[in-house]
Amino acid sequence: MRWLIAVAFLSACAGPAPRASTPKPWGFAGQDFVVAADHPAASEAGVRMLAAGGNAVDAAAATSLALSVVRPQSAGLGGGGFMLLTLAGKKPVFVDYRETAPGAAEPAAYLGADGRPVPGKTEAGPWAVGVPGQLRGIPVLLAKLGTKTLAEALVPAIELAEKGFPVDKVLHAAMLDMAGRIAAAAEPRRYDEISRIFLKDGRPYAAGEVLFQPDLAAALRRLASEGAEKFYLGAFSDAVLKVAGAEAGGPMTREDLDGYALSERRPLSGTYRGRTVLSAPPPSSGGACVLQILGTMEGFSPKRLRRPEGTALLVESMKHAFADRARLLGDPDVHPEVEENAAAMLAPRHIRELRRKVGVGRTAAPETYGVQSLPDDGGTTHYSILDAQGNAIAATETINLYFGSLLVAPGLGIVLNNQMDDFAISTTAANAFGLRQSELNLVGPGRKPLSSMSPTIILERGSPTAALGGSGGPLIITGTVQSILNAVDGGMAPDEAVAAPRVHHQWSPDVVRFDAEVPAETRALLLKRGHRLEPFAGESAVQMVTRQGGELRGGSDPRKGGRPDGR
Repeated sequence: MRWLIAVAFLSACAGPAPRASTPKPWGFAGQDFVVAADHPAASEAGVRMLAAGGNAVDAAAATSLALSVVRPQSAGLGGGGFMLLTLAGKKPVFVDYRETAPGAAEPAAYLGADGRPVPGKTEAGPWAVGVPGQLRGIPVLLAKLGTKTLAEALVPAIELAEKGFPVDKVLHAAMLDMAGRIAAAAEPRRYDEISRIFLKDGRPYAAGEVLFQPDLAAALRRLASEGAEKFYLGAFSDAVLKVAGAEAGGPMTREDLDGYALSERRPLSGTYRGRTVLSAPPPSSGGACVLQILGTMEGFSPKRLRRPEGTALLVESMKHAFADRARLLGDPDVHPEVEENAAAMLAPRHIRELRRKVGVGRTAAPETYGVQSLPDDGGTTHYSILDAQGNAIAATETINLYFGSLLVAPGLGIVLNNQMDDFAISTTAANAFGLRQSELNLVGPGRKPLSSMSPTIILERGSPTAALGGSGGPLIITGTVQSILNAVDGGMAPDEAVAAPRVHHQWSPDVVRFDAEVPAETRALLLKRGHRLEPFAGESAVQMVTRQGGELRGGSDPRKGGRPDGR
């Protein structure tokens, strides 16, 4: 069975039911509710809300806030995110609390005298910080759709920050990466505050050592007592301006922070093997790419997909989706044509043409994948929730790279994002994830950068049967797709689906990345078809929950050390 799991395709036309099996250590099975996050303490925080009579939104708030403590390298109050909700009796909604660019963030501000992007300016320091949206998203959703107060949802997070928690190998690796970034920075003293909090005598905490965050605990207590609005406009904004505003030589202003508001958008919708698949609309590219790849793959017979050739077909589908992403997607509030472009990516005629192209048997040069105006060429978290009332939530949140901008809101212990690196500063240069982008994603005042976040919910006869998404920059898209294929076509339970070996291609750079467990036979075929291969490096983790009959199951990708919880 090993090769079948690695190729990630097993299929009957409608897909077999998930196999009954004992959950892996990173899996869960229950009847009432399930939360899958990439840290056990965060899953437990969500379950505490549900066990106390709260609903899925209450659980989402508690999970998100706990993740801001135990995954400070990935997400938190200094970042933003997307949440997809299907609540019983309500229409599906996609909530966008993604960061925005400050008013002074023009392309010229990031270019040197030679007309090229200034190295590192979008990755660290004051010019890397986007206007945070997390505090404008989670508390508003909780007040509108939850049953618990913000103070109640904050209890697990405050406990974790005050009492501490053992550093795991994932956080240790992120601390090591952070220390390297600081050592290589032009002004390392600028990052003394983050070093004080997350390094111990100048070195990363070892796995097993306890990390205490008293500044963050005090900030969370203040948030609980003051409420989100007063805290955001007061202590939080004051602290952000000290390190990312004019005082620090940065672009952030009080007006930028005061003017932030979340957005509600209509999810993108597609189908796969008779199921409805809902996913993220622009300014995320995730949904359009996930749905395009699924639509392309649905046109091939299960027998063909079971062979190593199935992986080759998948890789070609990925290349086309990422090429379309680079050319067509951006912020729909600035470029209204982006919504039409996303629809064009999913149009039946385009999908049929892609099936024809990916089936030719050999890969082609990058410029032949629909992009004619562009030359060749982290840290995120996700949680998924299902409950017995038929509510489903898939949420992806981020501060972008590990530890974001390397800046901390002074006195609050809140790590600030470096979301400005997700913009295109120049269409001739790739960002930190190697992604090239068009003028539709050029940085500009108030704009939201294109994202790969892919919160996704699968419906059968109108009821949610799966919720999933992932972390890892562009790897989010391909990890989410392959987990869906594993579950729907392969009948895998979520713990198996998220752990199975994966491949990745993002069009630029023109290379296939692969897990070591991908069979040699499959790799040989990819090489024969003209692909260049290299082993995976970096983080890619999917969190998935499913409903099958009366059983709820969860899987937290073992690549990031998460574990689901429930009842």
